[in-house]
Amino acid sequence: EKKLVEAQAKFLRAHFYFELTLVHSKVPYIDENTKNPALVSNDHILWPEIETDVQYAIDNLPNNWNDKGRPTKWAAMAFMARIYLFQHKYALAKPLLEDIYLNGGFKLVPSYEMNYLIKTVNNSESIFEIQYAVNDGFTANAAMADGICGPHFMGSSGFYQPTHSLVSAYRVDNNGLPLLNDTYSEDDILPYSKTGSAVLYTGPVDPRLDIGIGRPGVPIMDWGIHQGDSWVRNVNNGGPYINKKNMFTKAEKGIVSSVTGRVFLNANNYRKYKLSHVILWLAECEAEIGSLHNATLLVNEIRNRAKASTVVKFDNGTPAANYKVEPYPEDFPDKETALKAIQMETRLEFSMEGIRFFDLVRWGIIGPVMNNYLTVESTRMGYLANKHFSVGQHEIWPIPQSQIDITN
Repeated sequence: EKKLVEAQAKFLRAHFYFELTLVHSKVPYIDENTKNPALVSNDHILWPEIETDVQYAIDNLPNNWNDKGRPTKWAAMAFMARIYLFQHKYALAKPLLEDIYLNGGFKLVPSYEMNYLIKTVNNSESIFEIQYAVNDGFTANAAMADGICGPHFMGSSGFYQPTHSLVSAYRVDNNGLPLLNDTYSEDDILPYSKTGSAVLYTGPVDPRLDIGIGRPGVPIMDWGIHQGDSWVRNVNNGGPYINKKNMFTKAEKGIVSSVTGRVFLNANNYRKYKLSHVILWLAECEAEIGSLHNATLLVNEIRNRAKASTVVKFDNGTPAANYKVEPYPEDFPDKETALKAIQMETRLEFSMEGIRFFDLVRWGIIGPVMNNYLTVESTRMGYLANKHFSVGQHEIWPIPQSQIDITN
């Protein structure tokens, strides 16, 4: 029992130090052996310390629990693989991911939207979810940030909106394949109705677009058709789109959404590690050090699920847009093409889930992608004008002065 408690605690400690490392890079390591925090330097990235904790979790956690939300051996293995990916240690990540994929007993849910509905939390695809709850007598059992990130039309603050760039990325060609362009231009920004009276872009799009993002003219669950600018807090600040992945249905309002305080707090868990993550991370490892054939098969597994998923429809049963998605018909011809396809698939599958910035950093493409984005997006959101991403500086945030002060 002591080892189980220690393994869970070390999993959580590793989680928080991992997040600190992504945001701040070198941070001081304070643990149970620290006598004086003021004497602890931040002179290295904490990969060894984090890996030690996660390995203890792998060695001592069970394969499953009766309690939902506790980390398992499989969750710790997925976590370790993610850590290795950030260090480009593909040969170490690959066997962990293969073990989860082949032996973990996880299955992709049949339809993409099931990963973002409250009624299907902790499903067959889930490896580790952060559990949210509301209306249970406590005030902090849901994602507090959701309190300000919920849609403005529901009475929330309307932050954390999908960008024009993200929406544009869901376009596909006539064969249902992503547009693997190196650059994003003003011509790529999709037209939209300011009143939500119609869906102005009629070209083919991946159906995951409208499952995860609310677009003007397209139904948002059972809340009705997105009414355009009137449903958004400040279009000039964040654009016309709404994040749907952390939402609840209108029928669930007051049942699994908060009845006190912030109106958008709800019981929609955050899916930290899913089988879909494992599949695309394994595809990345295959592209880097393994087989292009295997990489193609893994990406197509995700794309075939998208193809089989329920699309967003109007009340009369008509699809809300020109949806089309198909698997790649042939193996990726080379490593460069494979990695581009995997990076795009990762963006499409996990948009608005808080990982893209850090993936761009570890892929080594953050500079050109961000500066291209800032140039184009500033044509719609003026506050981005003349902003520049400096490689080697803007990948991380400085340690807050308040934290420095309490260690002095």
